[in-house]
Amino acid sequence: KLQFLYFIGNMFRCAHNCWLFRRAIRVDDDVHTIFLKKLLIVTDVTTSSIFVYLLSQGVKEFRLFTVLSIVGFVTMVGLLVHVLVFRSVSFLCIEILLYIFGVMFILSDWMAAMNINSPSWQNFVLLLDLALVANLPPRVAYNLIAMLLLWIVITTTEKSYDWGLYHVSNVAPTGTAQVCDCASPPCPLGISKGMTYFIASTTLFLLDFYFTRGFAYGLQEEKRSMQNVI
Repeated sequence: KLQFLYFIGNMFRCAHNCWLFRRAIRVDDDVHTIFLKKLLIVTDVTTSSIFVYLLSQGVKEFRLFTVLSIVGFVTMVGLLVHVLVFRSVSFLCIEILLYIFGVMFILSDWMAAMNINSPSWQNFVLLLDLALVANLPPRVAYNLIAMLLLWIVITTTEKSYDWGLYHVSNVAPTGTAQVCDCASPPCPLGISKGMTYFIASTTLFLLDFYFTRGFAYGLQEEKRSMQNVI
């Protein structure tokens, strides 16, 4: 896992400094477009690596999860090629990826709930940030919000009435959950899962700040440019 994180870190530096970024920029690109291309290259390269990692480990929980990983990886590659070859942003690819990630986050949250682990629906914050930064049609953000609210309603009713969502025979874990499998629960989960939770939480927080800061800086730069013209 540490080697994989080191690989992702190198990808971040490459996306910022190497020819990938310089190749994507046009002379007539405005500040917002430059920031969006920079953001997409960083996100695309790192997320494609995550898809490759998931597929190499074998995603066994859901066939749908595996299919979504393959489709997501192909879409990511297509988006990167579009940015580098045509030097433009494919908003259709971004929209497809947001929906794919939305479904994957819901499936991950479902699996986490069945194993009494930390929820993952908070990752929808990043999807909404990207939808706003990319200036996608409002319906994209509204659809993501509707997906999340519907999932929250479903999980709330399951926790209230236990109607069987967490007991699907071919998905639900067998035996005792790791968090309860000791004399005095909640049980320690070990350094590996602890690091996973730490990385996931800090990544969510820092990426949300990165998206919001870049969007705010872009607006401030455009405002200064308009003031200079006037």
